[in-house]
Amino acid sequence: MVANACLLTPASADPLEMKIINADDFSGPVVAASELSVKYSGNAVSRVELWVAGKLFAQRVLEMPADKGVASFVVDPVYLNPGRHNAEIRVVQLDGRM
Repeated sequence: MVANACLLTPASADPLEMKIINADDFSGPVVAASELSVKYSGNAVSRVELWVAGKLFAQRVLEMPADKGVASFVVDPVYLNPGRHNAEIRVVQLDGRM
């Protein structure tokens, strides 16, 4: 039994296109710090957020808004309670729309 193991389950995506590139890395318990990479596209994306268990876990603010790209987040189970967690990726456009 690993004390800080957690399991991330992707929540449903919003209308903007996004895909977790390495989703298989999160199909089982996360027992060590792991990188979560998200490919996104939209209209002038200014920020990509990772929400875990309903709370903002990390965000990437883009210096220059982009219509597409990849954002990566390090998910370390040390910062999560043991158990299953829902993960949600939010892509925020320059005008604030998600």
